[in-house]
Amino acid sequence: MRLKEDGETIVLRTDDLEREHLLRAAPETFYLTDHYRDSPWVLVRLGATSRAQLAELVEDAWRRVAPKRLRAALDVQLGKGSSSKA
Repeated sequence: MRLKEDGETIVLRTDDLEREHLLRAAPETFYLTDHYRDSPWVLVRLGATSRAQLAELVEDAWRRVAPKRLRAALDVQLGKGSSSKA
């Protein structure tokens, strides 16, 4: 089953450890469908998360796939220096 676009849910890249943590800590916010069960993704109910948490989740997802030079450029722009996020 593929998730239909509903305007209330987004799918974000994650890793197994973080995904398991999110699913256990906040099942009202994070969930899976069979389609995503074996993939490094998690579904997020937008109405159940704060804007700040969503911003952090999106940045973390982006950092997982962005080239190192782009991550470094963002860190410079944000004044973060070296980031420990991979």
